Amino acid sequence: MAAIDPESELLIFQLLSDDLHADSSAEDWEDEMIQFDHTAVTDPGPEPVHSAVDSSCDLDISYIAQIARDRALAQRLAAAEQKSRLDFEFARRLQDQGVNATDACDVDSLLGRQAIDDLFASDPNKMGKDKMPASTSADNLSDCPPEPTSTNPAAKGSVPRNPTCGICEDHFQEAHSPLSASLSANSSTHLPFGLQLPCPNKHSYCVGCLSQYITSKLDPLGTGRAPEEQIVFPIRCPECPPDEWMDGIQDDVAARILTKDRIALWYDQKQIDSHPRYFCPNRKCSALVQLHEQEAGRPQVACSLCKTVMCVRCKTQWHDNLTCTEYQALPVDERSPEDRLLIKLAREKKWRRCKACGRIIELTSGCSHMTCICRNQFCFICGADWVNHVTCVPSED
Repeated sequence: MAAIDPESELLIFQLLSDDLHADSSAEDWEDEMIQFDHTAVTDPGPEPVHSAVDSSCDLDISYIAQIARDRALAQRLAAAEQKSRLDFEFARRLQDQGVNATDACDVDSLLGRQAIDDLFASDPNKMGKDKMPASTSADNLSDCPPEPTSTNPAAKGSVPRNPTCGICEDHFQEAHSPLSASLSANSSTHLPFGLQLPCPNKHSYCVGCLSQYITSKLDPLGTGRAPEEQIVFPIRCPECPPDEWMDGIQDDVAARILTKDRIALWYDQKQIDSHPRYFCPNRKCSALVQLHEQEAGRPQVACSLCKTVMCVRCKTQWHDNLTCTEYQALPVDERSPEDRLLIKLAREKKWRRCKACGRIIELTSGCSHMTCICRNQFCFICGADWVNHVTCVPSED
């Protein structure tokens, strides 16, 4: 097919417009002739004599005029479709190569003549397929040996299938920046754009589904932002298990998917998520405790719901008469206020704790040889193991 430069294409569009204008004038002329025939019939004069040949000629002229109008309309639609394909391919190349629209060069230098010829092919379904050699014709086609067929989808001449979205399961066109490509394309007849996540399983999603998925994490209630206790970062792949891709969707991928307001919300909530969170140590509350800037240096803060006082450093209930170092040196089962009260009472009553299981034992009567329910034996007076127990030195505890 001969190459068509942009100037020739504009000339073709102008000629098609002139043809349609001429067809419109022809329709006006036909309306005037019909009005003239009607006037001639109603005028009181000698009755005109119409022959069968004249009627047949009128029908032939009308039929030919209708065919001409249909042909002109078809040519105009075909030209518009070719221009749409050219604009789409031009925008896609600009997006893939990272060229700004203001710095864009002409179509010929960016696409190449071969690509333009393929786009201007008469049958859009045959674009990109191998062309038959000029020396081969329908007459000698039967003389050519049959080409071997291949079931391999990657064979030469096969068209690769578009990727499928893992959410809606529809096909889409892969692009580096799907959002920008969608805004640059000027035709709605093409497939949507999408991308492949850099997750271990290489899952692919269209721009609509992936942006809605991220938005559901950023704004689950549709209020413009998520509550601080519901902020989830990192946002992971919709299909990968959490332990397979701990990094989640990164900033550069989100910037190619989300709109300006959504990407601003993305960075805002990510900044909030980077701050340390404090939850009320009261097991019946567990609310998120807001630590304001003026309270950053304070050692304690109160929960706004249950009024429980929390140690900011230890992230637990405030420990009276104990420094943070002393509190953190305690065993885990002695750190709660209730446990510390129990330990205080045990010291006052001189109860003993089994070294094997940690249970507190009270001696009400009998000898000092104690046998715990865990079968451990020890001396109640000194707390030593009963095996090889000879002398008894009372313990200070």
